[in-house]
Amino acid sequence: MRATGRLARVKAVAGPSAFFPGLRRVVAVFRSSRAPEWGFAAGGSPPSLTSARRHQTTDGGGATKKDLYAVLGVQRNATQEQIKTAYKQKAKILHPDVNPNPRAAEDFATAKQAYETLSDPQKRSMYDMTGNASAAGNFGGGAGFNPFGGTSNPFGGAGNPFANATNGSGGFSFTDFEEIFQKMSGSGKDKTRKPQGPEPGADIHYKMKLTFLEAVHGCTKEISYNTMRRCGMCAGSGCQETTARSKCAHCGGRGKKVMSTGFFHMQQDCTHCGGTGEMGRTTCAQCSGKGIVKDRSLQTLRVPKGIDHKERLRVSGRGEVGVRNGPPGNLYVEVTVEEDAVFHREGTDIHIVAPISLSIAVLGGTVRVPTLTGEVETKVPPGTQQGDRLVVRGRGVHRPNQNRTGDFFIHFAVLLPKMLTDAQKEAIAKFAKDEPPIELSNTELQELKNRYRSWFAE
Repeated sequence: MRATGRLARVKAVAGPSAFFPGLRRVVAVFRSSRAPEWGFAAGGSPPSLTSARRHQTTDGGGATKKDLYAVLGVQRNATQEQIKTAYKQKAKILHPDVNPNPRAAEDFATAKQAYETLSDPQKRSMYDMTGNASAAGNFGGGAGFNPFGGTSNPFGGAGNPFANATNGSGGFSFTDFEEIFQKMSGSGKDKTRKPQGPEPGADIHYKMKLTFLEAVHGCTKEISYNTMRRCGMCAGSGCQETTARSKCAHCGGRGKKVMSTGFFHMQQDCTHCGGTGEMGRTTCAQCSGKGIVKDRSLQTLRVPKGIDHKERLRVSGRGEVGVRNGPPGNLYVEVTVEEDAVFHREGTDIHIVAPISLSIAVLGGTVRVPTLTGEVETKVPPGTQQGDRLVVRGRGVHRPNQNRTGDFFIHFAVLLPKMLTDAQKEAIAKFAKDEPPIELSNTELQELKNRYRSWFAE
């Protein structure tokens, strides 16, 4: 009863504005750590400041405990730097490697424990509050420090409003404590909370195939996909418009109800109106209260010039409509560009292979090659080698959104005849008599190697 009266006075004097910050600090200290239980007397109240001071000098069995500040020889208001310096001095004197005294090892361990406790702000704060070095040492791990646990828990036992919690002793766990605090302060989220109002519609993702030239030149495509549209029967409200609208009598139209347990106040959705604050409206039979129904959408999509493989188009507001008149989602169209038998694309550049005969490669001439806009005649210079290329600037892919156009690359492939007439063989044999031997420098050999490097991986 003493504890209950004390808590009631705290609530009455402090009020929510002052009570919550203090409670938040308590949760912050205890939620991440556990330490031995406080020795509450059965039926008594939490230890006072005086009893906490006594823990600094005696343990549960009456044995004398050492003051950690006295162990290091510093004041209770010492800075971290002073504590560190004092520990170093003690370590130099008490370390077993330099001090042959049999008690040196024990004294060194005590000094080390004192430093580890006082150099950690959280452990030091716990030690200053409880006077218990072992409690501070367990801060941040171990079996757990629970000021509300144990058989002497002022919140435990019969009549405990927090009984059947999950701390293993039938008492109040910090998990429950934090959840209740979050509901009190409005900082938590109710996992069972129902949708309150309009919700944005979902995005729709659609994959569309394009031919190579459709992607290069742009096109207009019609696409069809499943979606959700606004319910025509209730105009997206989720309720039949013919029914009367009235304020929920259980929550006063607020959609929330406040529940009090001792000095805790918890806010939750009204179970009668589902958190809407309204009663008396009948759910729409066509959409079951969602305000949306399934539909099939047909859209005309303008594909810009130069779109590339795996690029994505965004059509704003063409996704699913929102629940209860919420904003619609977006339509995302991912483009898949088919391979072409002639053209190869690298960014905005176009590459083709133009086959030429032996005579044209040797003597030169003209050939017709395909381009993005049709066939054109191209001059082949005499002595053209296998893999030589011709670059036509500005005849590649045009990207209006990037204000750039790529180039057109013609790669020549010399095709040697597999069958020759007798006259052709005689002419080539005659040519071979006057043909000089092939002599290439190392630089020229390196150029050939680089040109045909792709062959090595085949």
